[in-house]
Amino acid sequence: MSDFAAQLAALNEQYASQIKNTLDDLASCVSEQGPEIPSTILADLHARLHKLAGSGGTFGYPELSRQACELEVSAKDWLESGIAGGALR
Repeated sequence: MSDFAAQLAALNEQYASQIKNTLDDLASCVSEQGPEIPSTILADLHARLHKLAGSGGTFGYPELSRQACELEVSAKDWLESGIAGGALR
């Protein structure tokens, strides 16, 4: 295996081992807010979901990427409309 392939495999393994913590952290962040999510938290969630949507596709998790993208779009819509409450779907 080439050095590049070995480095890529190591990155993929690292991503896979950290994804559960990332998802748990996102879920915790939302559940702590109750029915109203402040716009600052929503903006942070939007950015984190955007990153997750991209990285999921990069590391071979297309369903994760698709779902993160859907949530990212919802967060963006809420931010743009000034609505900072509700549940992420």
